[in-house]
Amino acid sequence: MHAEAIAALAKARELFPANKEATALLGYALAKVGKLPQARAVLDELRQSSNQEYVAPYNLAMIHNGLGESEKALDYLEKPTRKKIC
Repeated sequence: MHAEAIAALAKARELFPANKEATALLGYALAKVGKLPQARAVLDELRQSSNQEYVAPYNLAMIHNGLGESEKALDYLEKPTRKKIC
């Protein structure tokens, strides 16, 4: 049921673009089914979003974990999770 899960996550991302966790879950699911270029594109999108708005390090770690990049995932999990206050 991987295809159904990916479709549901893509729809959640479309309906709620501010929900970065839905985007991260989509990236994770894509990575786990072997769609690595698409997963990396989602990861890049979240990284770029983090330049303008808060993206929890956990969300980036989740995709790295799906890609099998445990060290990078742990690096993100060890970062402080403070939101930017303007």
